[in-house]
Amino acid sequence: MHFKYGGLSLNAEAELGSISLISLTALRRMHARYHADLDLGPEPLLTGDPIAEQDQFSQELQLRSGEGLPIRWVAGLYYIGLSERYDPTTFTYGGGYSAFVAGRSFQSIEDEGKVASYAAYGQASLPLGKSTRLTAGLRYTFKYASGRLRADAAFFYYDYRDLQVSAFTAIGSVTANATSADIYGIDLQLGGRLGDATDLTLGAQWLHARFDRFDNATCTDYSQDAPVPYLPVKCDATGNRLPFAPKFKANLGATRRFGLGKSGTLLLAGNLAYNDGYYSEADNVVRQDAYATVDISAEWRPAGRGPSVKLWVLNLTGAHYSGTLVTFPTTGVLQRPADPRRFGASVAYGF
Repeated sequence: MHFKYGGLSLNAEAELGSISLISLTALRRMHARYHADLDLGPEPLLTGDPIAEQDQFSQELQLRSGEGLPIRWVAGLYYIGLSERYDPTTFTYGGGYSAFVAGRSFQSIEDEGKVASYAAYGQASLPLGKSTRLTAGLRYTFKYASGRLRADAAFFYYDYRDLQVSAFTAIGSVTANATSADIYGIDLQLGGRLGDATDLTLGAQWLHARFDRFDNATCTDYSQDAPVPYLPVKCDATGNRLPFAPKFKANLGATRRFGLGKSGTLLLAGNLAYNDGYYSEADNVVRQDAYATVDISAEWRPAGRGPSVKLWVLNLTGAHYSGTLVTFPTTGVLQRPADPRRFGASVAYGF
């Protein structure tokens, strides 16, 4: 695989009395080329060299109240436009696989799509006491800070109409519109200090994310008597979970500082992240099971100015889970394993 990404962004702000006008502009471009080989063996069962390009432009305008006002508010307009295309690509079939597709030896596929989305939003927030803030728009946010304990919680609710969902079909990638979907849940973040040298953090999220109505979804025919293996078919995904939306996630982190006198400071850190799994497509068949990863590090910092040195290990337990998980029409479930256990060292210098 060979991917090239690039982009530009521009942020501009103007003061209009007690109101701030903010403009956020972004442009991104992607070019990708990759070689697909079904079995990576000597027989060319299915091979191809797709080329994909994507352009994305977004513009956001915000009006914000001044910092000193008792009621804080923000209103804005948002636009994003995206165009994506696959150059004409010839997939070659051979050997036993060709027999599964009625003896076909090649197929040429090309695809092009454009998507645009517009949004208007507004939000107002009123402080209630010293540590709580009430925010309009079906969101309640409160903060608590007292000495060694910090707590943040956010409840959220989104009601989607014509939600866009991507799917792979026999003619390439397409976009369908789910009639409606509901997403709501809670985010919790806790932080505490044990003594003068130990910090703990705990985060958790519970998420409800389901299609209220999606009777024109693209599913995969996994039956053994299907005329073509893994053939895309229309189905009703009403009530199914949204793709890549785990019901529960959590993380637990800890850091410990050790003073080394004139030799500096040693900082030990660790983080445990848990994901209870998700479905990769709207038909809720292909699923990533629950997994957990552990990252640890040890960093030496000098007493004065100078470079710091960190040794780190990512995915310490070597957890197995998928970085990419998708059903490719007439081919099967393709998955790219996530990065395995990795370790290394880094040097940083602060000015």
